Amino acid sequence: MIKLVYFNLGGFGDTDVTVLKHLNKEYDLTWFFLDEPLKNVNLTKEQAEQYARENNIKLHVCTRCFKQRSYKNVSFFSKIRRRMNQIDPDLIFTCISEWGWMMQVPFLKCDNIIYGIHDVKHHTYSKSFIRDLNFKIKNITKKLYKHNCVFSSNQARLYQELYGKTVANLGMSYKNFGSSNLKVADISEGVKLLFFGSIHLYKGLDLLIQNIETLYDRGCRNLTLTIAGKGPDWDLCSKYIRHKDLYNLNIRFVDNSEIPDLFSTHHLLVLPYRDATQSGPLLTALYYGLPIIAPNFGCFAETYDDKSGFLYSQGQLIEALCKASKMSASDYLELVANCRKRRQIFSEENISQNYINYFNSLL
Repeated sequence: MIKLVYFNLGGFGDTDVTVLKHLNKEYDLTWFFLDEPLKNVNLTKEQAEQYARENNIKLHVCTRCFKQRSYKNVSFFSKIRRRMNQIDPDLIFTCISEWGWMMQVPFLKCDNIIYGIHDVKHHTYSKSFIRDLNFKIKNITKKLYKHNCVFSSNQARLYQELYGKTVANLGMSYKNFGSSNLKVADISEGVKLLFFGSIHLYKGLDLLIQNIETLYDRGCRNLTLTIAGKGPDWDLCSKYIRHKDLYNLNIRFVDNSEIPDLFSTHHLLVLPYRDATQSGPLLTALYYGLPIIAPNFGCFAETYDDKSGFLYSQGQLIEALCKASKMSASDYLELVANCRKRRQIFSEENISQNYINYFNSLL
């Protein structure tokens, strides 16, 4: 049986669990999980272990209790590389691009190393020394690896524009975090909006707050916004809040167990991004049948359409919010029904088959 090593960190865990159980049926799979207790991540060590047990997956947990910039990363990743080489895999898949791991890649005993690229290019307003260093290393690595892949059509196009090469697009499936017994109130009682995830300027929360405040000043009184998540740019966004009763603030890390209730008790997910590659909240909304308000570009336009959400042109977020505020109950139910129709396109089975087809084409 073909041996596959799958190596990723907890930050990509909500994506990994949508495909690993399907890959395990096709390959002799060994999952190397990078556990980082110092961080809030999408998948914890305990959740990874439970998932592996439930799906009969061979799991190696690699726990790191120090930061990315530490010199300890050299020996840490060297040990992981040696363990991988002992398996003698036919295929290795990873999305990890930090410097300590990249130093080990040339010494991997595998001809088919597949590198998954989530962000081909920097997000707007997203800069730091470590991130810039990792991107420079990643650009070098893209030239060294024979097999690169991305997870959306917009990133495939961008890759070709920047590097003059085509690249495999594996896609991403919807994200299922379990069921909820809760239901959202009738939209005639008020439109409940949700902003969910890490708070960075490129995600446009500041624009959303400003537009909600403007609509309130114009007499729109039926919009409320839940903000669930945290991030380095919250202070830059919160300064625009003037009417505190319009907001339900949960500025903290939101555990996966809370997601079903959160997405089941709101009418619309708002994604006012300035730019985007992929979006976890977008694919979570798709699973729970939640319509979106988002710009008409990139992953949003690939996943939703005008029948399942409000996709707006640049600078027209306020118009989309205004339309949402005027929806009837029947209009909203039609949006939800169209969301559920689109969900099957992004099923775990369909996306996992993309992985399998691509992996097998390399052998």
